Amino acid sequence: MSVEFVISPKSLDDSALLVSNCAFHPHEPVLACAVQGGPVRLYQQPDAVGSIVPLSKWKETVFNPVSTQYPVSDASCLQWDSALVWDADKKPSPLVQRFTDADRIDDVFWISATRLAFYSRDQTDGIIRICQIGRENPIMALVHGNSINSVRWNGQVNLLASVSSFVTKGMGHVMLQIWSPDQNDPIKTLIQKQSEVRCIDWLTRENGADQPLLVVGGCADGSTIVWNLNDKGNSHKRLDDGHYAAITDLCFSPNRRWLASIDRDGQLIVRLAEDWRKVYETKTVASNCQRALSWSGSSDKLAIVNARYQVFLVEIIHRSTLDPKQSST
Repeated sequence: MSVEFVISPKSLDDSALLVSNCAFHPHEPVLACAVQGGPVRLYQQPDAVGSIVPLSKWKETVFNPVSTQYPVSDASCLQWDSALVWDADKKPSPLVQRFTDADRIDDVFWISATRLAFYSRDQTDGIIRICQIGRENPIMALVHGNSINSVRWNGQVNLLASVSSFVTKGMGHVMLQIWSPDQNDPIKTLIQKQSEVRCIDWLTRENGADQPLLVVGGCADGSTIVWNLNDKGNSHKRLDDGHYAAITDLCFSPNRRWLASIDRDGQLIVRLAEDWRKVYETKTVASNCQRALSWSGSSDKLAIVNARYQVFLVEIIHRSTLDPKQSST
């Protein structure tokens, strides 16, 4: 069985849409796109066995998640879960909850069916706020200590990771902290001399008790750093092959097989998480989005948002070794 990576020849840009963020549903072949001006568009893949359907041909549903009482110009992040803050079935406005004690939100994560965590990169003290559906104000605050570059939630071990960069005596440093959402203090803190880390993600393999718990970060110098949280010391490794510009986003596929990363110049790289070997590489349009990448729940589709507010789709095709038309990467 060989694997082929195919990038969709068409994108939602064909409809002159300006997409600021996108997120695949964790289980269904549905892509949510936040469009400038407030609306959210849902795209559902039609049934098509053995063929690729361009994203522009997916079934579209449009709804306005925020009423005119709360006008917005853009949505900085989208996340799916079984409990939604925006409920598309509610009329006339699907807005379920609006948190009043919040600055600009750069990213949000569901940490349970009724709780979510969010943060703002504009805060110099780096506060992660925990909110409860049904309560207007945050119920808990985790103080990172520096302006946060990235936060990611690991639902398998119920932990948050946050990372920041700072300069001491002319040297760049990175601070990675691991949090339990039920404790005010971090359960682990790692500080090291390192180029700025702008994005992180978790890797938890099957039989997690027997496998290392990893956090991977994308750096401003184009390298990728891998922390092993099981080690008592500051164990890490660097991957220097691939990017030549600052990595703006990276994420693992839900099946934990692939690691996708994209840099400021639009270079997209997909690696095998097993040994970090590159298996696919292509050049897209420059990307400055903090959350530019989103994997489908089936781990065979990767959505990309670039600096021109376009959405592209990379699909992974599995071909039999007996298929004469196969082309592996």
